[in-house]
Amino acid sequence: MSLVERTTPAFASTPSHHDAADAAPPAADTATRCVAVRGEVEVVLPMRHADPRRLRLAYELQGAVDAPVVLVAGGVSADRHLVSCATFPARGWADAVAGAGTALDPARMRLLAFDHVGADGRLDPPVDAADQADASALLLDALGIARLHAFVGYSYGAMVGLQFAVRHGGRLACLVAVSGAHRAYPAGQQRLSESTELHRLDPASVRVPTTVVAVDGDQLVPLSDAVDLVEAIGGPARLRVLRSPYGHDAFLKGGQRIDAILRSALGAPASGQGAVSPPCRLASSTAPGAVRR
Repeated sequence: MSLVERTTPAFASTPSHHDAADAAPPAADTATRCVAVRGEVEVVLPMRHADPRRLRLAYELQGAVDAPVVLVAGGVSADRHLVSCATFPARGWADAVAGAGTALDPARMRLLAFDHVGADGRLDPPVDAADQADASALLLDALGIARLHAFVGYSYGAMVGLQFAVRHGGRLACLVAVSGAHRAYPAGQQRLSESTELHRLDPASVRVPTTVVAVDGDQLVPLSDAVDLVEAIGGPARLRVLRSPYGHDAFLKGGQRIDAILRSALGAPASGQGAVSPPCRLASSTAPGAVRR
């Protein structure tokens, strides 16, 4: 039985801000054997800077039925809609790096994302990246997902991924952290900007195989921070460096280089070839603290 078939009766979807398709039953994309579904789950989230809060997590899950699950988290303005598909055709924030023929191909992986806690402005207390990581774990519990094939985080999402690796590392095969590190960085006036400023963690507490992706010329998260992170991580780690005129936004522009990096990290085959391999092969070949470019 597929994950969608198990969870849809238990967690009824409610119409959301995206489009009317939210209220429709899950539909299969016959071209890729994919299923796409949106829903909301109610959780009680223990928070680092406030008492526990009852809230609803709005998620989107799309991909090949029973394929390995990859949680993808973006910057402070990203939401649950990663990539356009037959069921939800609106453009997704990760369309440049996810979709048919890419490393994040829904034909081979199930792509999970959710709206950042606090992004809707309904939560008064500060939200820490660690809170987002704990919300991720609660969402996995609600959906019956025991372990992730990978967590791919970009910018603020990389902070969340690092916190997830520290707090829930037993549920994670590998981490890909793009344009994010163990230190805080300014995020302007977005609602979750305070959350980025609260971010701190000890890299030595990250034990899962980790690929850190930095952009040479990134003014928000400098390459030196990525080097410091990789050198201090407690588990197998490697650094990949992108050279791009787009700076911090390079990941959102996609391209062959970032796709090749993601394929290597996720064990994804070349387009049209084979199935997903075990992720993070660096686990057997890269020592803690090693820097590879």
